[in-house]
Amino acid sequence: MIRGAMEPWLVRIRNEQLATFDRINQPMAEWLRAVDGLYLFGTIGMEAVLRADGAVWVSRADRWPESDEHTWRPATDLERYGALVIASRRHAELAQLLPPQPPDAPACARCTGSGFLFGDDQTGVLCPDCGGLGWVVQAAT
Repeated sequence: MIRGAMEPWLVRIRNEQLATFDRINQPMAEWLRAVDGLYLFGTIGMEAVLRADGAVWVSRADRWPESDEHTWRPATDLERYGALVIASRRHAELAQLLPPQPPDAPACARCTGSGFLFGDDQTGVLCPDCGGLGWVVQAAT
């Protein structure tokens, strides 16, 4: 989580992104300013935004193809990890927002520690068990 003021690197990335959206997609730039967010990724049926408070929000087209309506909600832990893993492909600094791997954490059994199924970290599908981390975060007890 981001605590207090945003990190300077995050402010820089957000400002660069807003400048780009100002040029190519003004409504998106305005919306990102309104929600105080950094666009992490978008794909068919899903988008993710990192808010200034550190929360990741996701939008899903749950009724597609019948409807293009999207519903925004806070991301689950796995969705948060996955969104940050995907976004860190473009902005490596975002990986700092992922949880550190405990020394005794075993590799994810489903993806054998790669974080991805059917490919690699540039082209693969995120592992649904670890959210792209390569290891499974144990729930707090």
